[in-house]
Amino acid sequence: MLLLCVLFITSVWFCIDYPASLEKNIETGFGVSETKYGLLYTFFAIPNCIMPLVGGIFFDKLGTRNGLMLFSFVVCIGQGLLMLGGYQMSFNTLLIGRIVFGIGCEAMIVGQSAIASAWFMNFELSFAMSVIVCFPMLGSFMQGALIPTVYERTEDFGWVFAIGFIMCLGSFLISILMAIMDSKTEKADNRLLDEYALKKKEAAGIRISGRKSSAFGGDNVSSYSEAIKEHFDWNDLTQFPKQFWYTCISCCLMQIAINNFLVIGSAVLQTRYGWTEIQAGYLFPMPYVFAAFLSPILGKIIDKYGFRNQFSIIGSFCMITAHAMQLFMPDCEEGCAISIVPLFLLGVSYCTYAVA
Repeated sequence: MLLLCVLFITSVWFCIDYPASLEKNIETGFGVSETKYGLLYTFFAIPNCIMPLVGGIFFDKLGTRNGLMLFSFVVCIGQGLLMLGGYQMSFNTLLIGRIVFGIGCEAMIVGQSAIASAWFMNFELSFAMSVIVCFPMLGSFMQGALIPTVYERTEDFGWVFAIGFIMCLGSFLISILMAIMDSKTEKADNRLLDEYALKKKEAAGIRISGRKSSAFGGDNVSSYSEAIKEHFDWNDLTQFPKQFWYTCISCCLMQIAINNFLVIGSAVLQTRYGWTEIQAGYLFPMPYVFAAFLSPILGKIIDKYGFRNQFSIIGSFCMITAHAMQLFMPDCEEGCAISIVPLFLLGVSYCTYAVA
């Protein structure tokens, strides 16, 4: 399941930063300004302000597996519209595609995280989540390395976006496989839970009629597995402690600090530090690469020793240092190796927040 979760979400990371690796080409090919180019990320982000919560409610209503397949299909539609916009050279179609992609993207990640949490609860969860969160970011690196080269050879946005569409179709098929595996495993677990509950009730001398017992709600609950199901209630939001909301704000600020750089990362590396378009395509996703390789190590350390708060503080310090370096480093006429250091620090920061 861990491998499937990684492969499933890789296509999303492959497609999220499509615009960043093609920023200059998009501005030139579609005849748009830098501000209008930024709308590709704005339109992607707008639905994601509410979709993690709304998506969670959908998952409660539809079930995690059904919701996962549904939102995976929505992601395919969004990337398909992006591909269509590339063939038609229609910037408005690109924007519509990014909105639809954004609607499915974060909700799909919520469903995948729910399944992964259930599978690895009380069993190296930090390690599993660090792998699931960070390793798929290599998809962004693959995209940054591949897409500029493909566009340079074809000069066709349709072909370029079609690669992402194929990746999304593969992710949809993986979601079906994950749903099948999770369903079979859940049935097996429920049988074990029910058998355990029946044995405990028999040992306690409770009269059993079929699979119903007043100890678990009489006729209203047919099994122990049903008794432990939870459903979303808006009042639940008031029960979260202050520390939870502080953590949410901190993670939100971290995402802003990293993603705002990555949106313009390729262009910054070219204009300020003298890297070519192909070289910048390799370099701007490097924070994801560093995070991918550091996260399993850090996840193991946290599972064994703890120190979540301390690692979060280290991540914040790395974030501040990276942006301070970007602010004060001088520009270069040719590829400037020192520009990789802030990218490494951003990767460390992202890793610590994702794992801790």
